[in-house]
Amino acid sequence: MKRFRWFPGSNKASWSMFVWTAVLAVGLGFFCVQPATAEETANELESQLRLTPDYKQYNYEQEITAIAMTEKKGDLVQVEMSIDNYGEKGERLDIPVKTEEVDGQYVSKGVFSTGSRITSYKLVYKIVMDDGEQKWFGHASKMIQVDNMPPMNPSVESIFKIEQKEYYKVGEPIKFTVYTPNKGKLVSEPKFMFFFNSVDQSQPVEELETELDQKNNQYVTTGTFTPKIPGVYKPFFFAGMEDEETGETIEASAVTEFTVEDHDKILVSLSPGTATMKAGDEIYLVAYYKIGKWEDHKISWNYKAEEITRQYDKKRGIQKVVIRFVPKRKGTFTFEVKVEQEDGEKRGAASAVIRVTE
Repeated sequence: MKRFRWFPGSNKASWSMFVWTAVLAVGLGFFCVQPATAEETANELESQLRLTPDYKQYNYEQEITAIAMTEKKGDLVQVEMSIDNYGEKGERLDIPVKTEEVDGQYVSKGVFSTGSRITSYKLVYKIVMDDGEQKWFGHASKMIQVDNMPPMNPSVESIFKIEQKEYYKVGEPIKFTVYTPNKGKLVSEPKFMFFFNSVDQSQPVEELETELDQKNNQYVTTGTFTPKIPGVYKPFFFAGMEDEETGETIEASAVTEFTVEDHDKILVSLSPGTATMKAGDEIYLVAYYKIGKWEDHKISWNYKAEEITRQYDKKRGIQKVVIRFVPKRKGTFTFEVKVEQEDGEKRGAASAVIRVTE
């Protein structure tokens, strides 16, 4: 008669297998008879979570109303809305919530602001009920994207108008006017902000007003902006409307661009702004400045150098001067170009840092 072993090997190995099999059997038996906790017998419910306005992307400090609805399964024990990683230091935001029973459902409402940084975070809603025998848990969540850009995929295109000029002056008020087709009641306050690549994003648009032009069935939003520094500005406008019949959120946006100049200065730039070279080598610097072709002016620089060419771009109203510079020794040179009207009323300057090695 053939003998049977658990597996080829010694009796010691067979005995080890027997022990581990017994332990496993006892463990499984113990696991199967453990009483289930109240948490394990609790039923989970899927809640509905809706945001107003409902955008794919929100702007800074934009107010959002969150409404959650869950079927009533028992007495209300706990309800909360929260956002993790909310502030500059990633702290948690607990949103105050008001909950009411409406037609066999618990309806919870919370209002919060999007904050003031570019980020994305998750809004989480939780509700706990108890029917006397077991607990019921409802939950829902929404991802929220925040940026200082206009809402994505606008469904209505507004018209952004300002007085057309070649350029605007520092300190000169500029009136913004935006026309938006009336697609429903306004649910978010119309706002003006500036793209991140604008020369200045800190100055507000003031005297902001929005009126409904019933004759043309459109909203007219006006505001006044006073630039403080020269450069290129790219403002955008956005607003949210709600269709009163469907409840659909409709987004509107518009954008424009304009240039501001300091009327007391001549705008000068120098390229390249930085360079590294060897002593005795030559470098060609190009100075650009905005001035009329026939305006009397003078250009100068602070090191011995040679003007190679001078050209005038009539379309852009810009002078272009090419300068040849040959540093003779090792060191760091701040090469400065100055432009000044003959009468001295307007002047400007720009500089480049040149590092010279042996």
